[in-house]
Amino acid sequence: MVRSEWGARWPRVADAGSGGGGGAAGGKAPARQAASSEEERRRRQQQQDDEARRLREEREAAELAHKQQASQAGVPTSIEGFQKHPLYVLKRHITKYQVRA
Repeated sequence: MVRSEWGARWPRVADAGSGGGGGAAGGKAPARQAASSEEERRRRQQQQDDEARRLREEREAAELAHKQQASQAGVPTSIEGFQKHPLYVLKRHITKYQVRA
């Protein structure tokens, strides 16, 4: 792509110092915009952190519930019990693509 085509598709952004206001008032507007954009960035980061924390807590609660359910079930006493158990397995029920841990 030729540079002139790029310039036609993507207009250049005006420099922060050459704002349309002119004078001293024009210089303060970019500082306010920078401060508000920084606050916006911090707010978005805080929201992302809160969402990640909430998801982590949900996963942990689900994992703990699963472990508790598995421990309450105890050691199975029948072959069918071993087939459906999330923690215990018989060697003969493992396929060639599964691993014993």
